[in-house]
Amino acid sequence: GAAKELKKIVEEEYLRNNIRKTMILNNLSQELTKSVTVPEEELKSAYNEIKDSMYSVKASHILIEDFEEAKKILERVKAGEDFNELAVEYSIDPSAKYNRGDLGYFSTGEMVPEFETAAFALEPGEVSDLVKTSYGYHIIKVEDKKVLTFEEVKPQLEQQMLPQYKNQFLSTYFSDL
Repeated sequence: GAAKELKKIVEEEYLRNNIRKTMILNNLSQELTKSVTVPEEELKSAYNEIKDSMYSVKASHILIEDFEEAKKILERVKAGEDFNELAVEYSIDPSAKYNRGDLGYFSTGEMVPEFETAAFALEPGEVSDLVKTSYGYHIIKVEDKKVLTFEEVKPQLEQQMLPQYKNQFLSTYFSDL
């Protein structure tokens, strides 16, 4: 009884101290590294390594539930009918009524994978074949494609690279102590 109770108290105390230590270290680390930033030239060199894959595309789509109907509409698009008019008339995407199927600019990670892959494979002015996603069948038309600028990508790069710089700073700081 008593030994078991004592063991429990000791374990609890040990756990409390451990949590306390962890919290103190976390707060100290945050305080010490709050002014740590990723050097601009490091961000720029990271950007230069990936910029060829950093696209933003402007696309419109028509979303159809039924495969056969989707095939018919794709034929009409390929025959030169107005893409956005067809989007207003047939797309089951509720936003099509006011945006005429226009999704604006988007970059990687913003759309479902199948849609994204198809959109990024197209050149401006090109129309996809039917692209199946969990939403139905999409017909995608790419209007524009541009490489994202350093300024556009910088916040994401910084977020990805900052932990590494904070850790380097802390390692140096503690070994200097």
